[in-house]
Amino acid sequence: MDIDLTVMLANILNGMGPKLISKHMKAQAAGDETRATMALAQVVIYTKLLERYQEDDEYYQFILDLQQLREAQEEFYLESRAENNRKLALVVLSRLRFLAMLQRRLAAAERDKAMETLRTTPAIVRH
Repeated sequence: MDIDLTVMLANILNGMGPKLISKHMKAQAAGDETRATMALAQVVIYTKLLERYQEDDEYYQFILDLQQLREAQEEFYLESRAENNRKLALVVLSRLRFLAMLQRRLAAAERDKAMETLRTTPAIVRH
């Protein structure tokens, strides 16, 4: 298990929660039902991911589960579009946007960690 990546994952997840809830509350206070519903969909999927993380904090398994969840949501989105269920499609699309954002943040953090490792690793000198 990579401790640095596990800590990074926890930090990213912990930082996202309050922002998502705030976004939902603002939309609800403004009376924008569509935005409030979409924001709530993100809060719900965030909560599910947080529960999943608390069960097993192994980073690479979390990444695999995250990808599987995204693929399942993509299929669900296509089904709801095929059934012409606009409201459900918007909810699922909101979930997909959140999952994509989380994957981008995790990928960026992984790249930063890899670059830091390269910077701190002594170069191999060839003769």
